[in-house]
Amino acid sequence: MQQDLGSILAYALYFIVLFAIGLYHMKDTGDMQSYMLGGRKIGPWVSAMSAEASDMSGWMLMGLPGYAYVAGVSAFWIAVGLALGTWLNWRFVAQRLRIYTKIANDSITLPDFFENRFNDTSKILRIVSAVFIFIFFLIYTASGFVAGGRLFTTVFDISYVSSLLITAGIVIFYTFTGGLPHRLFPGHADVFCNYRSACYRCNGCRRSCRNNQLPACIKPQLF
Repeated sequence: MQQDLGSILAYALYFIVLFAIGLYHMKDTGDMQSYMLGGRKIGPWVSAMSAEASDMSGWMLMGLPGYAYVAGVSAFWIAVGLALGTWLNWRFVAQRLRIYTKIANDSITLPDFFENRFNDTSKILRIVSAVFIFIFFLIYTASGFVAGGRLFTTVFDISYVSSLLITAGIVIFYTFTGGLPHRLFPGHADVFCNYRSACYRCNGCRRSCRNNQLPACIKPQLF
């Protein structure tokens, strides 16, 4: 019970701080550019850490360890591919995209950029890119809801439907307040938490392997 109370207080404190940051930054997001891009005043390191924390969140901390538990050492190549792909993206794409979106009529979204960059008056590029974004981000968002639902179900022992509703409420509030500036501080916190969690898991598995206790120390339901 004491452990459950500690978990409840920790999560409650985290979400209170999260909501407070969102409400504070609402006054700074009066237009679409401020909401989506933070007025283009955000530095590269802050943007990178926040973006990767958003990208590699629930699926990396829950789905990837679960797959590694099932697949074994071969799952190591996923980590290699992720690291390489992330580096290539930020090294060769991000900076150029940042410059050309400004040149291309100060584009805010990728559909805006494609339309302005290639002077597409037919709206085909905008529609096609928007369709792709909708399809793939729909899947990604669904995986995030699943991760949140599994998390609350495991930690607080509540029904999966209730967990999904709680996750949806948090995400909706989080999305409609603050915009990108709202995401920066939680992004940094997520990077730190993800790093510490990965180190903790690696050290725990290493010690368990030495003592031949790996199967006993892992709880499959967490994955």
